[in-house]
Amino acid sequence: MSTPAAAIPDPLVLAAIDRARIHRADGETAVPIWAITEHLGIPRRSRIVRAQIAALEASGAIERSRRHGIAMWSLTSAGKRRLTRARRAGEIELPESPQHAKWRNTRTLAEQEIERCHQAARDAIEAATAMLDAPVSDGPSSDEWFEIAQRLQRACWHLGSATYCLREWPEPSDAAPDIDERLEPHERTLDIFERTQLRAKRQGRRGFTSWIEEEHSRYLIAFGRTIRQLRAEQNISADELANLAGLTPARLDAIEAGRYDPRYDVLLALATGLRVTPAALINRVGDQATDGAA
Repeated sequence: MSTPAAAIPDPLVLAAIDRARIHRADGETAVPIWAITEHLGIPRRSRIVRAQIAALEASGAIERSRRHGIAMWSLTSAGKRRLTRARRAGEIELPESPQHAKWRNTRTLAEQEIERCHQAARDAIEAATAMLDAPVSDGPSSDEWFEIAQRLQRACWHLGSATYCLREWPEPSDAAPDIDERLEPHERTLDIFERTQLRAKRQGRRGFTSWIEEEHSRYLIAFGRTIRQLRAEQNISADELANLAGLTPARLDAIEAGRYDPRYDVLLALATGLRVTPAALINRVGDQATDGAA
């Protein structure tokens, strides 16, 4: 649920400040304005909320402090009493918390991508098996072994992260910050060396979104490289292709550098300008991305 900024009552702003405080991992009792707007589900630069915060401060419901030069807000005793009354009256209904939205979105993404992660791991294992089956006297070079080691590690990390995010990440409660301590309750009795090893192994396991961003970035780089290769093969200049595809030279340069995510109509225009079918272009980009990940 997202409440229009103009309709946000003061008790809801107080509730957002309180929930943002609860969800702070560092235990601080004051929160910045961007955290307040985030818990209200509205744009950070909402002028109406800023005016409400100023009015709440003037009324004594909240107080301002500063941390590292940034204005922070916290509830006063009067503000806490006002919030308690509003809760008892059933007046508080905040939108989904940021930490719950992160859990839900990451879980959905992991569900969509886990089969692809499984296939990537299978492909890496098959490639490593083929290398092992090669004759020792005329087998892979040391660099090829180092590269397959990186590919295996990356594929297994992606699959492990997707598995954790889909099946093992507990749904967060609004009553506490969602912190991944990387230890299960029964593991807290282990000695410090074992706990350190477990925490190190699980470092970044909630970062599945960043893994997907990494894959997307690799795809964009592969797309740009493919466009440059096709231009070179057909002796088409960058300016000529930009003109054929209806793009500015700067936009084509950004695409070829992997800095711009082209829409489908741009992909079609580039395929037409390069005299290839869209399917052939996409397949070649996929091959390029796979080669780059290998």
